[in-house]
Amino acid sequence: MMRTAKRAALLLAAVSLFGCLAVEPPPLDLSAVSIGPPPEDYATQIREYFKPSLLDPYSAVYEMRSPVRGWERANDGVMRVIWAVCGTVNAKNRLGGYVGQRPFLTMFHQARIIGGLIDHEPPKYMTSAIVERCSAWYGAAGSRP
Repeated sequence: MMRTAKRAALLLAAVSLFGCLAVEPPPLDLSAVSIGPPPEDYATQIREYFKPSLLDPYSAVYEMRSPVRGWERANDGVMRVIWAVCGTVNAKNRLGGYVGQRPFLTMFHQARIIGGLIDHEPPKYMTSAIVERCSAWYGAAGSRP
């Protein structure tokens, strides 16, 4: 009985997490929303933000795209336009070897980072939710500054 309850709780948590990353259609005109200029020091902010989540942050090799307008649904259910930066990071593991490129996404509001995720274990048989979200952001009309 307890095993079933634990499995149900784990399944519910996994579905909730992936539901948060689901790609929603973009607002009608991203460029019409005033969100200020893109963050200038985004690369530095991203490196600092992900330092605690990497085993050897000083070995990390980042490849980042330029900031674009993205969108996300806040906890209150309101859709908002933000600056987004996606890319990959490759850092060393416990054995001292590089793990390979892992996709990441970051979100900025008022030139400050407000959230980000690294896909530490990308699934081999399906597209990562992070990759799908980044593809939608960078492919949306009106996403460029």
